[in-house]
Amino acid sequence: MGRILSKLELRDRVQAVVFAYESGLIAPGGGVQRPDELQAP
Repeated sequence: MGRILSKLELRDRVQAVVFAYESGLIAPGGGVQRPDELQAP
């Protein structure tokens, strides 16, 4: 984890979470979906 943080120039895991939200990697309240929960369009 430390190597990832240093490559992204982040100080800690909190900054990594903020980075993930701001970059669109995760969305608020999105949670994790299991494959059997995914719905076909």
